[in-house]
Amino acid sequence: MHMAISYEGRSYQRTLKDIQKASRKRDKLLDAGKISLPSGAGKLAIIVSRVPDHSSKLTPREQHRAFLEEADTLLQARREDHQQIDIKRIAVVDDMKLVFGDPEVTDVALIGHGSLGCLWADGGRYFDWQAAAKAASYLKQGQIEQRMCGNLPSKIGKAGEIKAEELPHKYTVALGTFAVTNLSNVLAAAGREVPEVDPPDDLFQPVYSGEGTVAENIEALNQAYGLQPTIKAA
Repeated sequence: MHMAISYEGRSYQRTLKDIQKASRKRDKLLDAGKISLPSGAGKLAIIVSRVPDHSSKLTPREQHRAFLEEADTLLQARREDHQQIDIKRIAVVDDMKLVFGDPEVTDVALIGHGSLGCLWADGGRYFDWQAAAKAASYLKQGQIEQRMCGNLPSKIGKAGEIKAEELPHKYTVALGTFAVTNLSNVLAAAGREVPEVDPPDDLFQPVYSGEGTVAENIEALNQAYGLQPTIKAA
């Protein structure tokens, strides 16, 4: 049984307001029928980040090469499941905005370094759940598969007040939350690090049950993982 976590502070309240705003927009898109083609009838977009993690044992070039190989493996494995598969070999924020707004893109796979709520992008930028929500003018009927680390960013506590491992994480929203018609189609490795080389597909699972409101699903996600340390990659 998980201990309930109490979140508070300005950052939390601001996040709740952003969640409410994004939920209203998603509801309007659903009501207006602003959805992509059905999965399988359009495109799978695979977006690869080349932004390195400098704490990695691999060089930046080796990291990007591993991510590109992962994208090529996905292309071969899923070629028959989609009318077309496009690989964007560098994660550029403006390109990602177009992908999330394209009704012909039914599914998205994100590969690279990041967290449950964002993908690191070129130019020192990142593409997070708020950017995805804003860009999503047509909701995806397929899956958004976040093939990057699923860690929830940590909160910072006062020295001597509480042990770091006992601190709840920052209130977190999965990147693809407001860009899909069905919340259970957001896949990620919640609470886990992802190996840079050849991560197993079964590592990426639905992060939401899809039952209840969006806010309830996000709350359940944070209650489930908020006090758990990130599980390290093997």
